[in-house]
Amino acid sequence: MDIGPWPWIATHALGFICLVLLMRKAAWRPILNFLDERRASIEKQFHEVEALKQEAEKTRKDYQEQMRHAQAEARELVVKARADAERLAESLRTENQAALDKSRREASAQIAQEAELARLELRRYAAELAVTVAEKFLSEGLSPEQKRQLTEKTLPEVEQAASRN
Repeated sequence: MDIGPWPWIATHALGFICLVLLMRKAAWRPILNFLDERRASIEKQFHEVEALKQEAEKTRKDYQEQMRHAQAEARELVVKARADAERLAESLRTENQAALDKSRREASAQIAQEAELARLELRRYAAELAVTVAEKFLSEGLSPEQKRQLTEKTLPEVEQAASRN
């Protein structure tokens, strides 16, 4: 009577069942506790990562907003600086034009004054020559021919004096 492999299978099955029961009593609870703790730890880390991710996103948005604000301020400063520079340039052009106009007026006035002084000097010199000629006419009792020669001689002196002044 050969019973075959059944006793061997039954022995192994009984051993396996005993092992499972022993494991359940001795190791199942600690394994489940370990797995529960590990799951809780992973969930906690996952939530922490999510919180950090949200905080990082919020910080990124804050930085982007600050960057946009800083860029807007920079653009405003550039626009203001350009406007100030244009106003300053216009003011300097106006001041320079006013100074140039003033210098021209002063130069024109000085030229006119110098011309007037030259005319007065010429008149004075012409008057002196006229007096000198008249004195010569009167004091020397010149003939008409001599008077004409004296006039012709004196006239170039007057012209020369006029060209000097």
